[in-house]
Amino acid sequence: MMATPNAIQLYRRCIRSIKLIRDHSQRATFFEYTRDGFRRHRHLHPDSREAYVACNDALEQVKSMEYYQQMQATKLKENKNKHPPMNYSRDTSATSDSPSIQATTASKKKSEKKQKIKKKDFSPPPHP
Repeated sequence: MMATPNAIQLYRRCIRSIKLIRDHSQRATFFEYTRDGFRRHRHLHPDSREAYVACNDALEQVKSMEYYQQMQATKLKENKNKHPPMNYSRDTSATSDSPSIQATTASKKKSEKKQKIKKKDFSPPPHP
């Protein structure tokens, strides 16, 4: 394919679509494949049948790649909505009044009192 406006537009569309690929190695592979395909066909006359077939083939491939990326983005969006990110903020005002924390705090205080009482019971008697 010679550098006709349609071929250049198609090449740029391919590159824009490739930039949206998330995986680095896959993105590099598609970039090399696209660049080599356009280089292989650059000797063709723009009005030839071979150039027309090559442009249509490239257009079909880029459309399928864009469709795949659109489906992948939709799937990621759906998964994000199903599983919202956990909020790990340390807001203690909301949890300090919860019954489970109060019960835990109360049980800790009781166990501390019992330990103090036991220590007093086992202390040796004073010397006369």
